[in-house]
Amino acid sequence: MEGFTPSLTALSLRPYILCGIIPHPHLPTFKFREQSMTITKAHIIEALFAKNIFSKTESAQVIDTLFELIKQSLQNGEDGLISGFGKFSVKEKQARIGRNPLTGEQITLPPRRVVTFKCSDILRGAMNGESD
Repeated sequence: MEGFTPSLTALSLRPYILCGIIPHPHLPTFKFREQSMTITKAHIIEALFAKNIFSKTESAQVIDTLFELIKQSLQNGEDGLISGFGKFSVKEKQARIGRNPLTGEQITLPPRRVVTFKCSDILRGAMNGESD
């Protein structure tokens, strides 16, 4: 291969060839595990719109209203229970002694409120492949 100068295209495709995205006849191909996608508010709106119940604008308003109700409930210290899905709860954390990992200095962490989620038995069973 003396005197061979790869083209700009060959150089720019090299990472894709090496990682197996573009097959190369002399290199083994690798199968990559498909990564799961995070569900977003936009995905929920699209799914609701796809059911032909609401327009896309109405779907967005419904989802925004739903999340706003859940947020207000949690900010007021109330639990949010969605049957068949789970329960959102607000827990009070006490002040505690922490440590700065950079300096090792002890610091006092203030009390705070955190949101926890406990899934329903129905959801847990569905995730584990158990039928009703």
